[in-house]
Amino acid sequence: MKRFPVKPILVACALALASPPLLAQTEEQRPDLWVKAKLETTYLLNRQLNPFDIKTDIKDGVAVLSGTVESDVERDLAEALALSIEGIQEVKNELKVDPSTAGMPPQTAPSAASPARSRTPTSRPR
Repeated sequence: MKRFPVKPILVACALALASPPLLAQTEEQRPDLWVKAKLETTYLLNRQLNPFDIKTDIKDGVAVLSGTVESDVERDLAEALALSIEGIQEVKNELKVDPSTAGMPPQTAPSAASPARSRTPTSRPR
């Protein structure tokens, strides 16, 4: 089942509402909301990460990452991407690694105990 992309819509709305006051500020006065929007957009555009499983919080240039990723590589990638964002000086990486999140969600995976289904067509009365 595909999920509706709520996070990108929220980011776009936040950017649209916050843009006029942000443009008038200097780089030193950049608010955390702007930096958070840049970070979440970076995660959204990265094909190696699932941005819906990573929660971000920014306070005074410190990014806190939480949630679940599939591997240590993804955990390190999320941290490296955060550090690459202008306005983030430090990252507190609280991401948990859970390999079971890879591939299909467990509730939709076929069960080994479930009987095999026949692919032969059944006859229908006419």
